[in-house]
Amino acid sequence: MNSIDISFMDKLDKFNDDSVNDNKIDLIYSLTNLYQNISNELKMAYNANLKFVPSKYDIYFPNKIKKNDKNVILVSHEMTRTGAPLVLKDLASVLIDKGYNVIVFSPAYGKLVEEYNNMGCIVIIQMDLLKGRYDDEIVLQESEIRLLANMISYSDFSVFCTLVLHNIIKFFIDTEYEIYWWLHEGSISFEQCYKLLPEKLSDNIHVLSVCEYVAKRFDQFNLNNYKGDILNYMVEDIDNYIRKESNSDKVNFICVGTIDYRKGQDLLLKAIEILPFDYLKRTTFTFVGSKHNPRIVEKLEKMTRMYDNISYQYDLTREDVFALYEKMHCIIAPSRDDPMPVVLTENMIIGNICMCSDHTGTADYIESGENGFVFQSENYIQIADQIKYITDYISELKNMGIKSRKIYEEHFTKERFVENVTRLILDV
Repeated sequence: MNSIDISFMDKLDKFNDDSVNDNKIDLIYSLTNLYQNISNELKMAYNANLKFVPSKYDIYFPNKIKKNDKNVILVSHEMTRTGAPLVLKDLASVLIDKGYNVIVFSPAYGKLVEEYNNMGCIVIIQMDLLKGRYDDEIVLQESEIRLLANMISYSDFSVFCTLVLHNIIKFFIDTEYEIYWWLHEGSISFEQCYKLLPEKLSDNIHVLSVCEYVAKRFDQFNLNNYKGDILNYMVEDIDNYIRKESNSDKVNFICVGTIDYRKGQDLLLKAIEILPFDYLKRTTFTFVGSKHNPRIVEKLEKMTRMYDNISYQYDLTREDVFALYEKMHCIIAPSRDDPMPVVLTENMIIGNICMCSDHTGTADYIESGENGFVFQSENYIQIADQIKYITDYISELKNMGIKSRKIYEEHFTKERFVENVTRLILDV
């Protein structure tokens, strides 16, 4: 073992010592630089090329890193390629462009670990941060957030993404650390944990809501101290995108999202069931999403066997989904509770018509019949009526797609997101 390997081992031992209160951000960056230069044999000894496993932390190092003068800690409730975790990653990219070192904490593994590493971010997985989310009898202890607290103390600010991180937020009330709590949840999520939330927040905890739909939950659950600013997410535009004209002789609808009660696919299936046969001949319905609710999945799969115009796909890449979008005329979000579905914004980018329930945050940006369609949540008859209208008048609704694109340009571009992050966080 050469000298740099020994140095690495010494620093690793120091990292494992919870009694050490030195700046562990600098320590982790030292470990990262060493990791990028140590022998492959030692890397293999610490579980292949991406991580080593000290006690209760898994640390994933990037292959390339640039050390800046400013630090920020992001805390993500999970690392899957779903809504809130993805938009937090977009925030990370903006902060990197602004000259910040970004270190990401999460209690769960997922595909975003590698994506963060590719951006130059260090990722720390600490599974016991899950404690106390929904159960007040299983409490996260102060000793279990020691590493996170240490790193936050050496950071310019921190961003916690989603409501379920309330179990960690409570430790930073009435401290000197600037923390932004970016919330993305609707009524169902608040109902699950609002009794566990801190009753009062201090001035150093800045609440940000992804849309007005989320902000309205504070009144619904008497959380008057939680009111803050709106920080919409961003969705990357498509370079030099040219809208492809569909050659289909049918009107194609798509519904994208985890097959779940909250997402309301069962309501769309009921709407399809009451469509007259003439409309079934003139339409197609494509469902995309992972399987979560067995009852709804069972009904969906049964209807794909009964109806020639219904199909179901899952486990697709983003590129696969966008390829499907281009064949569609309209996306339907029949959600019962859905603050700001990214899939609707993605369809706005390419000028598809958006149909959504009034229990989505996106509905606040749509004037029904002008730049999209909004229906009452749970009202599958209204869903069917709007499907029939779009099918009958599709050739006359091309301008609606152009207006849909304008919603995206006004609220969800990277340029607008950077402006809002700068105004709400960086210039404070």
